[in-house]
Amino acid sequence: MTDLTSHKEIIALWPSIAAYAADIEVPENTAKLMHWRNSIGPDHWQATVNAALSRGFNGVTLEVILALRSVRKMPPSEETRVLSGPSLFSATSS
Repeated sequence: MTDLTSHKEIIALWPSIAAYAADIEVPENTAKLMHWRNSIGPDHWQATVNAALSRGFNGVTLEVILALRSVRKMPPSEETRVLSGPSLFSATSS
C-alpha cells in the first residue's frame, strides 16, 4: 500500500462511505462530511484505527491520523471562496 497523504485517502480505503460510517458507528452524513472536509474528527480516530485493523488495512494508526490532520487542505471550492472573498481590510463607510 502507498503512504496515506490525507484523511480523505484513509476514508477512501473503505468500499464506500456508508461502509466506513457503519464500521465507526456514525451516521452516513457524518462520514460524508469528514470525507468532504478531509478531516476525521478526533472523537473518531480510535474507531477508525480499529475498523481499519479489522478490515486488514495497513498504515492507519493514531500517529498517521494526527500527522495528516496538520497538513489538511481545503476543498478547492472553499479555497476559491476564501481567496476571492472580500478583504478583511476593506474600508467600510458607516
